[in-house]
Amino acid sequence: MDKLYRKLNRANFSNLQNEEALNLSEKERIRKHIDLKRPTRKPKHVVMLFVTSLMAAIVLIGTIEPRVLANVPWIGSSISGFLLNEEKEQHVLDDYVTVVVTQVEDKDIKVTLNEVMYDNHRLLVSTTFHSTKVDLNNYMLPMPELKINGENVSKGASGKQRNVDEHTVTMFSSVHIDNDFSTLLYERPIEINYSHFLHQTTDHMIEGEWSFAFKTSGAERSEDTKVIEINEAFQLDNGQVVVVDAFTISPGSATLHYSMYNNEEADPFDWEYDVIFEMADQDGNLIAPEAGQTLSENSFWQYGRLSEQIEELTLIPIVNSGREGQAKEEINKRLIDEAIQIKVRR
Repeated sequence: MDKLYRKLNRANFSNLQNEEALNLSEKERIRKHIDLKRPTRKPKHVVMLFVTSLMAAIVLIGTIEPRVLANVPWIGSSISGFLLNEEKEQHVLDDYVTVVVTQVEDKDIKVTLNEVMYDNHRLLVSTTFHSTKVDLNNYMLPMPELKINGENVSKGASGKQRNVDEHTVTMFSSVHIDNDFSTLLYERPIEINYSHFLHQTTDHMIEGEWSFAFKTSGAERSEDTKVIEINEAFQLDNGQVVVVDAFTISPGSATLHYSMYNNEEADPFDWEYDVIFEMADQDGNLIAPEAGQTLSENSFWQYGRLSEQIEELTLIPIVNSGREGQAKEEINKRLIDEAIQIKVRR
């Protein structure tokens, strides 16, 4: 069994005070489509989920069996219920999910950290917000900010919310993290911070202090993560080169890793094309992506957990305009001849 995920499941939670003010500049990233920025290549972080934002702070002591969460009033669905479609699979992720169910109240808003799950360079977080005095429907629920030793290691986040009742909303967040997070995960305290609610139509902001913290030890790579090496490259008509590195299958997701290199004669900051990928199973059923990021290196396109019935996948590159603003063109070209076949089950 994967020691990486199991050790997170056995994490010890305790109160951890913030010694520095929370960064409120994340207001700029509270969007339904999040665009991350990098100095050498403007990445586009595409999320297929609704994004919200919030505030929160708590810490917990102890864990609860995953099946208990479904019976807790107003807390909502578990991460397993969110990721898995078939009822018979509902306990497949039990070994990887840490059930917390700890609550704190500030500014008339109760925030409950339900569950967390580490999965392939992202942290999945289930949080519930409840208030009888603040109409949460009028505010953007905040995305969690992930810190290690006070340093922000979040590289972008997406989320989807479910209304439990008129006073309660559950948020499922996917926080993409720095590549070094795995090595630091078991060595230093980890904080999940929520700092504010931003009103959707005014500039009003409810600022508060809601933080969850936990610490665990050990750092071993996942034995339950399957890496399929691809190492294929193709060239676009303008000289741009796309190198498809690998396809990673983890307990909670599937991720395509690739890199893009510009034409040597082109302006290094002027990318004519952007490339994403369409994925379908052996029966031709399209599988929608959850998030993606295009960079000169470390590009990825991430999908949800693969069903046990999927045996083979086809990945088709889609060429879009890499420019923005008035320079952006309407380009949507499927490169059928460059399709990649992946055997998931052998």
